[in-house]
Amino acid sequence: MSTEPAPVDRVRASTAEKNAAEKILGESLAEGMLDVREYDERVAEVWKATYRDEVGHSLRELAVPASRWTAPQAQQPNPAPAGVGSTTSLAFFGGVSRKGEWAIASNHSALSAFGGIDLDLRDAAIGNSVTINAYAIFGGVDIIVPRDATVICDGVGIFGGFDNKAAAASPSPNAPTIHIRGLALFGGVDIRRAPF
Repeated sequence: MSTEPAPVDRVRASTAEKNAAEKILGESLAEGMLDVREYDERVAEVWKATYRDEVGHSLRELAVPASRWTAPQAQQPNPAPAGVGSTTSLAFFGGVSRKGEWAIASNHSALSAFGGIDLDLRDAAIGNSVTINAYAIFGGVDIIVPRDATVICDGVGIFGGFDNKAAAASPSPNAPTIHIRGLALFGGVDIRRAPF
């Protein structure tokens, strides 16, 4: 007869649970409970995790009840915590692509010189309001916005194009407002709405 404990059935962590855990880590960073290095390490742990207990381990020492991240409401938006997220995309004679699950800061600058930048916001963690400063100089910046987002475009094209192809949509109550401004000089900035 074996005296070893029975194996515990492990439950896989969902993307929604990982998003909720990342949000909690962002709040902890903003409140000074974590420094930037700890925040980066723990967010990496969350996204490498396969099981709930691994996600929970990334929240150690924060006194967060499991119910706060294991049962997020599907209808809630997934905003990026204040002061957290990607602030810059630079492409010089090359390319930058940001897509899938990523966090964008409330103010993001995209500068492309002889290169290309793709910003896909469909699955990004976005706060209530985001400003993207897009500059394309002999290059291009392509931005894909979520289907329900409100888009405000204030761009200038000089020997280039600053095209807002994101037709007006009826935003949902929790939809973000995305303000895109900047300059296309011998280049192009294209804004499209998902799905195309």
